[in-house]
Amino acid sequence: MLYLRKYKNIGGKTTEGKGKERLHLFSSNYLISTLPRLALSYYERLTPTKGLPIGKLAYNEQKVAAGLFNWELPEKKFKIIADIFKKSLPSVDKPNWGFDILAVADEKGNNIINSTADTVLLLFGAEDIARRYNSAAIGYWQRRTLWSDMFNQIIRILPPANRPFSLSLNQPTDKIRERINDFAEVNILLSNDLMSNLITAGNPKIKVIDRNRIRVLSPDAKLEFQPLTNNNGDYFAGVEVKFFSDRLPLINSFDFGLNYSEQGKKSEMVHFTAIRDSSIYFKAQAEASKRQVFGNEEVTLTASNIGDEAKYTWYNRSGNVIGTGTDIKTTPTSTDTYILEVERLDNGYKSYSEVEVVALAGRIVSLSPNPAHNELKVVYQLSDNAKSAALHISNLQNTLSVSYPLDINSTEKQIALSGFSSGTYIVKLLINGTVVYSQNLIVY
Repeated sequence: MLYLRKYKNIGGKTTEGKGKERLHLFSSNYLISTLPRLALSYYERLTPTKGLPIGKLAYNEQKVAAGLFNWELPEKKFKIIADIFKKSLPSVDKPNWGFDILAVADEKGNNIINSTADTVLLLFGAEDIARRYNSAAIGYWQRRTLWSDMFNQIIRILPPANRPFSLSLNQPTDKIRERINDFAEVNILLSNDLMSNLITAGNPKIKVIDRNRIRVLSPDAKLEFQPLTNNNGDYFAGVEVKFFSDRLPLINSFDFGLNYSEQGKKSEMVHFTAIRDSSIYFKAQAEASKRQVFGNEEVTLTASNIGDEAKYTWYNRSGNVIGTGTDIKTTPTSTDTYILEVERLDNGYKSYSEVEVVALAGRIVSLSPNPAHNELKVVYQLSDNAKSAALHISNLQNTLSVSYPLDINSTEKQIALSGFSSGTYIVKLLINGTVVYSQNLIVY
């Protein structure tokens, strides 16, 4: 028994049916293809050969599949595959494997749906193939589609044990066509054995995200690998796309390939299509309760709720996670830029926002009195790393400028104002020769 609740629309623009429409469900499977090193997919039928009846589809009707279907599932085989994935790609939560291909046909197996983004079509003669081999050829079976709610695809590779090899994304490098890197985070997924042989030193065009993910920072980035010391056949690579929710491209479909190359051999490539849902738009917004702090002052970082179920992750400027949730507290020890990442849980779309909090090396607590006439009392605070400090007072025209050294072990300074004419002045606090704080003073 299997619920198909994640698939809402299995219709689309259809021809007028006769009331005998059938649902065909397939699972992707690996097949050693004519390519020596890349294992492409074929699709194994999970529904009966003639499909399952779903009732008449009227012209342009959107049919909803939310029923309970009954058939034998190859559960043992899928469990074995799932165990291999779990062992080889532990940080990839949901590799695109399983009940992922839908098609709708009439009682003779002929396709009745035009090509849409959420339907894979039966090819001519597919029913006959399925009857003989219990599998079916599917339209565009060599071009994987990364749906908005299914954003990673895994392939199996068979690298040599004695030669270096590389993986790269094949996409436009000119500035005329839109590139997926400008509108999405693109990660190459690597199984454990591949990850351990990846050469990361001296490659600024890639970034290690976790134990199985490599972020592609440039369209011409290339992942170089050392020769493998073993060849157990469980090497997996894949592509993961997470679109930026606040960047809308002119086109919603991006074609690219995962390219495999090794020394002295012809390169091989598997094609992918990533489709952006243009109806999805949200923008992350980060705020800080204080933009300037001194000493051990605490700051609350707040994220605006986007209204959908999402994950809120906060990073410091170094890229380290400092907390999760819409509200977190932190105590800055130095000036830092905090980065908010908002990721919708249903489709992986992301948006980022930044907020800077300045950790002051010192500050003027008060100028009293202000306005002042004869004398001024300055109360100040200095950080522990202050080696020298001074006050600098100047008028707005910068025709008068006076400096006063400060005792770094004190917190107050008395200043006589007998030589100052009436007007507005700027009082600056300098620590180790750098201005860290300023405040206006009125003399009458």
